[in-house]
Order: sequence, then C-alpha cells, then structure tokens
Amino acid sequence: MKSLLQSRSPAPGRAPGSQQGESTRAASPPDASGGAASGRHARHATHNAGCGCPVTPDAPHAPHLLSAVAGERTVPPSLHAQRYAEGLVRLHRLERQRADDLDSGARMQERFLTSAHAVEAMLGPHGYEAAILHHTPHPVRSDFLCSRTEEDGAVSLLLADTAGHGLSAALLSIRIAALMQTVPSVGSPGDFLELVHDDISGLTSSGRFVTAACAGLRQGSATFANAGLPLPVHIRDGAVHEINTSGIPLGLPLGAGHYREATVDMEPGDRLVLYTDGVTEAENPAGDKLPHALWMDWMQRFAAGDVQHMLHHVMDALRRFMGSTPARTDLSIIILERRF
Repeated sequence: MKSLLQSRSPAPGRAPGSQQGESTRAASPPDASGGAASGRHARHATHNAGCGCPVTPDAPHAPHLLSAVAGERTVPPSLHAQRYAEGLVRLHRLERQRADDLDSGARMQERFLTSAHAVEAMLGPHGYEAAILHHTPHPVRSDFLCSRTEEDGAVSLLLADTAGHGLSAALLSIRIAALMQTVPSVGSPGDFLELVHDDISGLTSSGRFVTAACAGLRQGSATFANAGLPLPVHIRDGAVHEINTSGIPLGLPLGAGHYREATVDMEPGDRLVLYTDGVTEAENPAGDKLPHALWMDWMQRFAAGDVQHMLHHVMDALRRFMGSTPARTDLSIIILERRF
C-alpha cells in the first residue's frame, strides 16, 4: 500500500506536491474545536487543488481563488473601493442639487423681493431720503427688505434677516414679503410682527428663525417694533440714542409673540438708522467683534452731510476695522432722513 501511494501520479489539474500537503493535513491531529474543522480544511484544500490553485484555504489570496472558481476572468474592485466610489457619486449629485436649489432661490428672491432702489424711490414722495446698503457673500441672501404705502399715507418698512442661506431661507423671505403685500393693511408694526410670527411658526426647523424690525413712517413720526434685530438709532442735531424696543425672533417655538412699540418724533433733518447683525458680528483680523461704542461713535461722527455721504463713511470705517477679514454673513444698513 505504501509503494502504491508513493508511485501514484497526480491527477489531471492537480498541482505537484499537493498530494503531500493533503496527506500532511489528513495526518494532523484535530484542533481544539474538534475534528470537523480539520476535515473541512482538508476538503477545501482538495477542491482548490482540483482547480489547479496551489494555495491552501489559509492563504491571503482566498478572494482571488473564489473568483477563479467562479470562472471570472478579471478581479472586481474590493467592496470598500466600490462603496467609496458610490459615495463620491452620491456626494456629487447632492452638491449639484444644492447648487441648483441655491440658484433657484436667488432668482426667486430677485423677482419677488423689494430692491433697495425701489425702497428709496418709494420713500422720496413721502418726505424721506434713504441710503441703503446690502452686502451678501452668498447666492441666497438672508437679509431682505419689504415696503408698501398705506391708505393713510404712511409707509410701512420691514428689514429682516433669516437664519441660514439655503433654499428654505429664500422661501421664508418670499413668504414674509408676500404677507406684507397682500394683507389689507399692515396696521401697527407690532401687530404685523405678531402676524408674521404666528404665520411662520411651525414652518421652520429647530433653531431656524427670522429677526426683523418693522417701522411705520409718517412725516411727523416713526413707530417701531423689533423682533431680535439690533436696536434702531435716532439722530437729531448730533445727539444719538437707541430706540429701545425688542421682542423674540419670529418663528421660534416660544409661544405667542408680543412686540412692544416705540414712537419717536421725526423733525426735518432727523435721521433713523436700521441695521442687521452683520454689523455687530463684523470681526477684525484679531477676531474681535465690532465694539458697540465704536459703532455709536460712527453714528455721531459721520452724521454731517447727506445720507449717502454718511453711509459711505460708515462703510469705509467698517472696512478699515475688518481689514483682511472676509464678511461671513449678510450685512445691511438703512439710513433715513426726514426732508420735509
């Protein structure tokens, strides 16, 4: 029997030496888990040897053996590489979709929101000269303006800032602008802010909100209500003071919004300044935010000259303060002066 085993030639397709390896495995004692595991290894080795693959099942290239057994001519990418490639494709599609959404949002805002030039033209016949600046580093702007003329001759003006710069911000801004244009009357600024708060509550996701200031402008007075924007500034004969009225931002799930109003007399030459938190959050290269005292100093120092002159000097001072620091959010400033 021994001589027969030694003289037996390898079977077709059997790698030389595979018989010896097979015999060695057969003679090995069973592992700790029992003889069944060793038997399976032996049968696996016999199968591999039958396909001409001189590799035991413990070899590092077992996946290639499986491909060869299945008759595949090429080795497919690993599962990790496939998932990585699929992830890149999905990411590209999401980025493309986001870019399309932002483009659509920007075009909708361009069509449906009131431009700064239109607001300036509307205020002129009502005795107010306006200088308005709006800057955004994003396709969809978070700051926006709304205005309309009331039946009693007053002008209602809204400056607002939505949280975020995505498509939802564009839709919110258009919704609020539509409310202002379609209600029979804006009424008092506080009532209108409460209307907007009730309307958009529940539409915004967690942490999303809108800050706004609403003004009712007449030739002899201006009435304000505020929902989280920096306090408006009133300037008369070089004296500067803030109009102290504020309330919760619009859309926050904090219950009903009640917005207290404040009215100031507006004599010829008096000015009003409204602005968004892009001013208060401006930073210098050291990372320091704009000091409030410095902003109020600019309000007094640059009040001489017309409103365009004042806006130019305020923005020049702000650019010097920021230096090389880029603006990270929208920035809006409205300067109004009663002319007659």
